[in-house]
Amino acid sequence: MSSNEAMAAKARAMFGERLGSDQYEALLQKQTIGDIVAYLKQQPLFKTSLAGVNEKAIHRGQLEILLRVSVYERLFRLLRYGSEFEGRFLIAASMHTEIDLIMMTIRMLITPDDELRAQLITQMPIFILHYMSFDVRKLADVYTFEQLYDLLKSTTYEPILKRYRSKPIEEMDVVMLEYDLRENYYQNLLQMAREISNREDRDQLQKLIRMRAELENVTDIYRLKKYFAVNNQAIKRQIAPIYALFTQREMEQMIMEEDAPQVVEHLARKYHAYVKDAKFSFIENYIEKIVYNMYYNTIETNTSAPLVLISYMHLSNMEIRNLINIVEGVRYRVSNDRVRALLVY
Repeated sequence: MSSNEAMAAKARAMFGERLGSDQYEALLQKQTIGDIVAYLKQQPLFKTSLAGVNEKAIHRGQLEILLRVSVYERLFRLLRYGSEFEGRFLIAASMHTEIDLIMMTIRMLITPDDELRAQLITQMPIFILHYMSFDVRKLADVYTFEQLYDLLKSTTYEPILKRYRSKPIEEMDVVMLEYDLRENYYQNLLQMAREISNREDRDQLQKLIRMRAELENVTDIYRLKKYFAVNNQAIKRQIAPIYALFTQREMEQMIMEEDAPQVVEHLARKYHAYVKDAKFSFIENYIEKIVYNMYYNTIETNTSAPLVLISYMHLSNMEIRNLINIVEGVRYRVSNDRVRALLVY
């Protein structure tokens, strides 16, 4: 068995141990965070990362960190079957987390908030520091945009931030800055995909990356039309020029001519193979279900190591978001029906 096939087989075996509808229903009935921890300790994918944890004393933030750690522990196990390229690909994929932290820092600079700063520290993935392009721990000590710029010098983010230095942070176009960072993220992944020698694997990985970027574009188009009444030309400027199932002309036509409900209809037609049991309640959840089906199909049908790795990473992170939503539901006494509607599996 090749290393590609071994990684795919191991990933599918681990994916087979994921939480299902029965487990989620059981978790929704729990009354405390301790009850949730006690239940997760019995589940194959979490028993190691939660071993020795005192469920009566654990804090919500501590639990979130441990759950995220469990994902990377699994990825490290998968990397034993892979090559140096898969390790570098994981580094590139971790940029998504870096961008989230950078944007959280910028929003904190615009509107100083001690609670947000504490939340920033909680979300730092210090357990994968050696996979990050800069020391994310230092974001906790950033109080000006210049300090942020200095921290990110010599990284892929420096040229982007440099374009936004001329204005005071209060006047900064934060929306466009995030757009530039995310486009850069996808372009970096696509560049790495081009290094794959096997043409079929290369094409499939590029398509998967393009589809994920395209779905983010559709989400933005819908939200800007539905909730913010942004004019079409402004929407067009905020969409990354990355296409997969839509052509550039179709995407521009959707921006210029269609309203929010028509955007959803157009999306359902293009992604009909991945819509399956997705039901529209709000756009983010609908897109997430399509993305879940997309990665599920990939991990079940492919043996390409990078394809399997990125699919397993995203599917595992979706599972963690489900658990965090359940924990938040318990903490804030949100009804089970409302929490259930947020779960994607």
